[in-house]
Amino acid sequence: MSPAALERLEAIRAVEEAKERRRLSVAVACKSCKVPRVNFDRWSKRFREQGPDGLEDNYAECGRKADAILTPAEQAFGREKLLAFNRADGAGSINAAALAISQWDGCSEETRAAILKCRKSGAAYTPTIRKQLHVDELVIRYHRSPRETENSLANRRGCMRMSRDGTRRLRAGERQSWDDGSVNFVVCVPWHLADDICSRKFGVKLGRFQLLIGVDDAAAFCPGFDFTMRDRQSYRGEDVCRAMARTWAATGKPAEVVLEKGVWESNRVTEFLAAAGVSVTRAYRPNHKLIENYFNGLWTVLGDLPGQIGRFRGEMEDNAKLVEACKAGHKDPRNIFPLLPAVMDAMERAIHLRNHTRTTSALYGQCIPAEIWEEEASTMPRLADDLSHFFRGEIKEWTVMRGGIVGGSVMSPFGESIKYYFDSDELYKFQGQKVRVYFDPFAPSDGARVHALQNSPNANKGDLIAAKAECVSNAPSLVRDMQGWAMDFRPEAAEAARGIRARKTKALRTETRTLSGSGVVSRTSSARDGLGNFTEISRGGKATGGEGAEVSAPRRPATAEHEGNAFAARVAADPRAADLEAWEKDHAF
Repeated sequence: MSPAALERLEAIRAVEEAKERRRLSVAVACKSCKVPRVNFDRWSKRFREQGPDGLEDNYAECGRKADAILTPAEQAFGREKLLAFNRADGAGSINAAALAISQWDGCSEETRAAILKCRKSGAAYTPTIRKQLHVDELVIRYHRSPRETENSLANRRGCMRMSRDGTRRLRAGERQSWDDGSVNFVVCVPWHLADDICSRKFGVKLGRFQLLIGVDDAAAFCPGFDFTMRDRQSYRGEDVCRAMARTWAATGKPAEVVLEKGVWESNRVTEFLAAAGVSVTRAYRPNHKLIENYFNGLWTVLGDLPGQIGRFRGEMEDNAKLVEACKAGHKDPRNIFPLLPAVMDAMERAIHLRNHTRTTSALYGQCIPAEIWEEEASTMPRLADDLSHFFRGEIKEWTVMRGGIVGGSVMSPFGESIKYYFDSDELYKFQGQKVRVYFDPFAPSDGARVHALQNSPNANKGDLIAAKAECVSNAPSLVRDMQGWAMDFRPEAAEAARGIRARKTKALRTETRTLSGSGVVSRTSSARDGLGNFTEISRGGKATGGEGAEVSAPRRPATAEHEGNAFAARVAADPRAADLEAWEKDHAF
């Protein structure tokens, strides 16, 4: 007997015993035993008629009687029709499915009568019929889009902080999530290319630009970030490789990264991660990356910066109008929006705060990300190999020609297709074979890095053939004349105009920070002004001025006269630019 039946049997015996021993009536005996009289009468009758089985639960006679009991075939047919009727997102039409059943040849007369009765009276179908035809929303979504439904259900709560086999919690340094984010505020960036009204008039570029950031999945700790500033406020595969390489060289590389598609799935990034020995897991939805939640907290901390324009176009109406006025040259953006130095300081403080704020999880308890990172990530392997060739502008697959020459047509600085050829002492061994060439068409004299693309007696696929193959073609060079920039094919012009970049799309500025549990480990600033000048400095977290900084020598330091920036003197004389110029001087730009 079930526990409920035993309880009822004991109640019956207690009442009967009270009646006999104390000579009580049924009503008084039930009251003394605290058994409802109605229940006692019902249980006693069922026990006399059916024995102990009569005391078991019997819900078959409870509730509203069903108008019709659908056969399994009728249920299957109706649910199939419900899936076909696309009434709304994640829903079908039970009314249309019931009508389809009544018109089906396999429908019984009883079922057809019950359905038509409801339709004739105009009343809704009874709950019993609706329940028999009900199909769960997830089943409907899977029927319409299996892949999207699987992706939405791929991660259960807490599993993204577990190992792939689900047997243990991740340790810090095992897996990182990387993503890009457009900040919610406008930044004034020094921009010497003078390619628009704002930069010509005020010497700054106005934009949101791109924040490339990585977060450890186990500790929720950010080991580094890169603020990339390009002309079109976008980023490229070379920027992604550079951000990861700088961070991992200082803090160590993870065993696995979680990346989305787009630029993060480009051949350059894929090859870089393969060379670095880091496996990749693709995230096809935002909820497949833990970093998405990190962004929400980061934007909240940075919400007190001036110049907020929101996440969507025109969300902050007043500030959006100010942005357009500054871009048109009507207002000075340096008086309205934060300068790059203030933004970088704010980002460092915000990420430091996130790294040292206690987090609470229903599954994993409480922890401070910086403490977990310092405890568990100290043994991460460093990025020892030289992977700088992944940062170069062009990656081409060519066949080595006769005489050990490799090359082909590439877009030149003036937007015309020009042939670039490279030679090395080792290339003649690979005549007729496919190779991959990494080079910069705006700096042909810097040479090219050549890797094998197929196995051969002299090298295996992926091996380095030439670290610096010399450019032997009459590559175009850019020289300055009275009318502006001109193309010169003289061989000696390559050395005279080495590294000049005239196209504004090649102008780039990056600010990279790597962090540990105790704070900023290093600061790296690099600038490429589009005129051939590239400067990069690296300094430790404690360095605040020029002392202790390691500055790489700029390629052909450009003066105001060489750059042709007539507005430089006006900007220098403007007292409002004092803070910006002081920061620029401190960073050797």
